[in-house]
Amino acid sequence: MRRAWMTLVIAAAIGAGASDVAAQARSPLSLDLNVGRGIGTGHGTYLDNSDGFIGDVLLAYRLRGIGSGGLLAAFDAGIQGTRSHALVCMEPENVQCVPPFPEFKVFAAAVGWENSSGSFRAFAGPAVVHADEAAGGVFARGDVALPLFSRVWGVAGVRGVIVPDYQGDSFQLGGVSFGLRIR
Repeated sequence: MRRAWMTLVIAAAIGAGASDVAAQARSPLSLDLNVGRGIGTGHGTYLDNSDGFIGDVLLAYRLRGIGSGGLLAAFDAGIQGTRSHALVCMEPENVQCVPPFPEFKVFAAAVGWENSSGSFRAFAGPAVVHADEAAGGVFARGDVALPLFSRVWGVAGVRGVIVPDYQGDSFQLGGVSFGLRIR
């Protein structure tokens, strides 16, 4: 996985110098479909999630060009889950059980920036997360992409969500994902 990541970063850096003419020929609308590995920590009664999964769909629209890139508006819908769904109970004299890490559904509205070739993008904005109940959070995402053919790009990205208060606990969610972008 590390080799694939480095290959994407190097190839995106080479492709980042594409002309503005090529950038203008792209559709301003893009759809990303990603899956990957997620991790998460909580500060409270929940177990940490060191072996989870993520999946998300990002719909972005390039509003206008600014500087050496473009201003984007986006909506992201995703999931961050865990492979463990069982309670972990401590020694018999301590009857307290620790619940598994919640499986969060994440919905975010974000603004972002992309370079002129569309190879690098970054987003941030407010999020709503939901497991057993809803809570507010902050969403951030960065990705690098390479055109594969016609309107399809390969994407590698990182995503983070901070949830300051979910059922009395704070959570930090993170992940690395790979997928496709359709422009």
